[in-house]
Amino acid sequence: MPKHKYVGMDVHSATTVIKIQNEAGKTVATSIVETKSGAIKDFVRGLTGTVHVTFEEGVHATWLYEIIKPLVAEVIVCDPRHNKLIQSGNKSDQNDAEKLAELLRIGSLKPVYHGDCGTRELREAVRAYNVLTRDCLRVMNRIKAMFRGRGIDCRGTQVYRAVHREHWLDCLWPSGSNSEAGAAIPTTGWRQPATRNGPQGNAEAGSVSPRIQGAQTGQDTGAGQDSPDNRSGSIAIQV
Repeated sequence: MPKHKYVGMDVHSATTVIKIQNEAGKTVATSIVETKSGAIKDFVRGLTGTVHVTFEEGVHATWLYEIIKPLVAEVIVCDPRHNKLIQSGNKSDQNDAEKLAELLRIGSLKPVYHGDCGTRELREAVRAYNVLTRDCLRVMNRIKAMFRGRGIDCRGTQVYRAVHREHWLDCLWPSGSNSEAGAAIPTTGWRQPATRNGPQGNAEAGSVSPRIQGAQTGQDTGAGQDSPDNRSGSIAIQV
């Protein structure tokens, strides 16, 4: 008759504490492994009998569910808000893992649904698309606000296009706000289009317009190149 083993995992970014109980509720093994796919898979494969695993919902829950589910009989991702036994008594990683194993054995865990892992990549792609779209719209609104603040009509989408860049720069410069233009334009990805046979032969990355360089020389606005607005600005202008 196959023996059942109940595995409680207390998961952290660097390590995972694991406690294993048998059918009688006795802790038969304790281990600490790295929170890495290979280490966790090797540990689970080394278990005999019918293996049941539980861990709490968190940052690593979906990833852990996907790598452990094919290797065991049952995986329960539990809701930590309903684990009253864990909330009582001394708090430690080893105690939490042991209490999870006990709750799993007696069937007192409230599971969180993790059954449809096949759409995870799609959900992540949709989430990234939504974030980029919002960032692009925010940067485009900043561009138009700069022109509207000077009473310049900028209806339509020409203001975003590289082929019309010099015209719009001509509209900005006479207003005497070189420093602000130099601050705003680089954050929106307004760069000179690269020429395949240019003097430097740089066909991959465009060069900054000399007019923009002149404005930047006067004042460093501290706008970081890695901010979401800067990255999304390049996308907004190139789309």
